[in-house]
Amino acid sequence: MSASRTTSELLSATGLPYGSVMESTAPLQKWFTDRGNRISPVIGNEQVRSASEKDGFRMDNFEDPCVTPGLVLEEEASTLLEMIVADRKGAKPSLADDLPKFFYSLARHLQKHQGILALVLSADTKRSHQECKKHDVPLAIQLAYRFAGKPSTKSSLSGSTDCIVPSMTSPLLDVLKLILPALRDDRTVVILAPIYVCRTVSVLMEILIECGLPKGSVNFLIGFRQTFQTPVDTLFFCGARGEEQEMLAEAFKLDQRIGRIITTSKNGSTAIITDFADLHSAVASLVEAACFSTGQSAFCPSKILIQESIFDSTIKAFKAKISTLRSGSHFDKSVDYSDFNLVPSASKNAGLVKAARSDGAEVFSHIALDEDLPKYAFAVPGQAKFPLVAAVNIAPTSPLLSGKYEGPLLAFLPFRTMKEAVSLANNGPFTAACSVWSDSTTQATEIARSVKVSTVWINSCHLYEAVFENPDHAWSQKTVKIRSELESAETSVALAQETTSNSSIDKTYKMFYGGGQKRPENGMSLPVSTSGANGSSTVVHIPDGGQKDLKNAIDAATSGASIWKKSTSFNRSQIVFYLAENLSGRRQAFIDVLSDGSKNSAASREVDQAIEKLFFWAGQCGGPQGKVYQPNSSTTVITLHEALGIVVVVLPQESAFLHFITCTAAALACGNSVVVLPQLYCAASVLEFCQVIESSDVPAGVINVVTGNQENLAKMLALHPNVSAVWVSDKSSVTESSWTALQKAALSSGQKLWVFSAEDVTDLTPKSVRQHATRPKHIWIPATDSFAN
Repeated sequence: MSASRTTSELLSATGLPYGSVMESTAPLQKWFTDRGNRISPVIGNEQVRSASEKDGFRMDNFEDPCVTPGLVLEEEASTLLEMIVADRKGAKPSLADDLPKFFYSLARHLQKHQGILALVLSADTKRSHQECKKHDVPLAIQLAYRFAGKPSTKSSLSGSTDCIVPSMTSPLLDVLKLILPALRDDRTVVILAPIYVCRTVSVLMEILIECGLPKGSVNFLIGFRQTFQTPVDTLFFCGARGEEQEMLAEAFKLDQRIGRIITTSKNGSTAIITDFADLHSAVASLVEAACFSTGQSAFCPSKILIQESIFDSTIKAFKAKISTLRSGSHFDKSVDYSDFNLVPSASKNAGLVKAARSDGAEVFSHIALDEDLPKYAFAVPGQAKFPLVAAVNIAPTSPLLSGKYEGPLLAFLPFRTMKEAVSLANNGPFTAACSVWSDSTTQATEIARSVKVSTVWINSCHLYEAVFENPDHAWSQKTVKIRSELESAETSVALAQETTSNSSIDKTYKMFYGGGQKRPENGMSLPVSTSGANGSSTVVHIPDGGQKDLKNAIDAATSGASIWKKSTSFNRSQIVFYLAENLSGRRQAFIDVLSDGSKNSAASREVDQAIEKLFFWAGQCGGPQGKVYQPNSSTTVITLHEALGIVVVVLPQESAFLHFITCTAAALACGNSVVVLPQLYCAASVLEFCQVIESSDVPAGVINVVTGNQENLAKMLALHPNVSAVWVSDKSSVTESSWTALQKAALSSGQKLWVFSAEDVTDLTPKSVRQHATRPKHIWIPATDSFAN
């Protein structure tokens, strides 16, 4: 019987290649070929020819176009900055009321170009293409959507000039996280892109201009950090680490030329593994996090602390996991780890590993390490190929614990008690985050409260959400209301053509619940007369819903609420944004319905305000939904805001469409499903919007509309046990008997009854809505006596 062979040997014997599945770079080649393989600085949305050009260089190791960037030298940097300031002052551009639409357009364009963005980001940073495609680009899209729901602000920094120096590991997120709040605050931005990541920034600049970027708001220069010594109000330096802080101080010669400097230090994180931890999950997650961004992320677990009782078994598990990693090209879909590629840092890392070995440390990796590591790291001239390296039995004074390096170096240290673990975690440079692994919730919570870091993960690692802004980049802001896009101009704009609501084809309205249009169970409808253009009269038949229709709608809302509650905040915001987009596409049709075909500027203003409200509440879908309190030194309380379930909205007769959109969007943003009861004389616009709902990916049962005698329907829903809240948009539009029935239901069944005036609906705040659309849940977590010893 022949000896068994491995899969690799079998594939080699049959002549089949093993492993490599390369991502095609043809779209990226075409992108730059169509632009002449040249990248120029951008000032005032126009390309500017720089005085000096650097020789072209390749994107990676195989066939890719050479791109020639226009390098900005020190002597011309001041002149270009003066051009930027003069151009912005002369044009006086401002997004103002169009800010939400601009950010929404940016999010959509980022989605359309996400393939190119992932390719160019991987080519520039040498990070895995799959990592860029599944992490950085989706987060950038979420970030743009998040800002689409935020109002513009005026701060003390409005009109100032910011300079952004992105890192060479995540330039896309670095730039977007800073230019979006700058645009919101009406500040001018200069992006000084290092030459190694200028392609990513150039693609992003083209997308920004494509979305309607105001002239001079964002400008793009290419150069080295040392050459840019021009006056700016704020300098954002991303990626500073260790001794790079000293280089920064020397390069920019900190004096009166720069108002303030903000650095984003990417100095790694710490992981603590206790004897209560699930070792398999901990090892798998930490190795995956170490491979992320080739170990250059701020959240890479650079120092891993393991409890002494499980130290040997955990190290054995780490060795087994790391030995299975496959490394290779960043465009290879089948690799686990993209080879680190930054020549200066790779040389320094090789020296650190050699010094650790000479001190008696045990070093292991996913490749066979020779005594002379630099031979492997610099096998290809001009390039660095540094592997993921882990070290055990290192000295407390080892340079591996200094944090003055970039790249995938893991240091393992044992600890005896929880107090010792916290001391080791707090005494070191790795203060970006901490990952705590323990199946004991109280123990993990106590450690989380004791470590001095800004972010703590419990039984997880490297979790990130775009909706949370970096506190280092926050400043005092004053929020103002967004005005309607056409509010100031509506009185002077005339409709181009005469329109009328009469049509040769009869319009049949139906109720809407369960994701589809439904006829009333009794087959009845109620005629409603409306006045049209030229004094004409139109009769619209509105479905007359009964008890069975209301029951079906609430049943559909019950199932829809469970679906909507489980969906992510990002998905909910996407759907509400889509509603706004489709409503904007049918803007004139809704103006005709609201104005009965006549020239009515109020109807136009109402539709514009409805679109604006959808944008605002879509941005609120991903807002913070809880708080953490500390009532005493031994207890932590986590407060969550859970959706109520089904919210019934009773609409008034005046401005019913705006009330309908505002209340529905606010309830959806908090995770509730909605049943809407419009009055007969204003039901046409609400039922017309149901066609928009059908084409906007809204899950079945999330939005439901039942028409008919509003008084009878309100009395019937007051008796239904599944209704969690009733919102009355205008008490004066509700009859006395209906109001009495709603009050009795609120007292007997615990329904939340919220009444607000017709004027207040346009000023609903997220805080007030959350009080009436969610219920708080307090989770008390007591601490243990782990530190008693």
